[in-house]
Amino acid sequence: LAKHLLGRCAKKDFEGAEFRPLLVNLVEDLLAAVLLPDWPGAELLLQALTASLVTDLSLHGDALGELDSSGKSPKTPDSAGKASQYLNLALELLGRICTRLRQVVRHDR
Repeated sequence: LAKHLLGRCAKKDFEGAEFRPLLVNLVEDLLAAVLLPDWPGAELLLQALTASLVTDLSLHGDALGELDSSGKSPKTPDSAGKASQYLNLALELLGRICTRLRQVVRHDR
């Protein structure tokens, strides 16, 4: 489920932009439900999303930074911009997840 949703969000056409708000809402709902005993699957789904986001950032982030032999980026500015939109969203979501989990850890102390 996590990989399928992230795959849809990573698409460069209109369909990808359509799924990105759903991903943001899903992460917010999972963060709200992660400590509730009625939703034990929230933590597992959040872990799967986090692992996939980290993988996407490491793989695609490296590809965005690559240069061809002439020292120029092999991607067109338009395709790089669309890919970076998803990567920016992934980084923002990881920040939200880490912030919320840090708040939980601080509260438990």
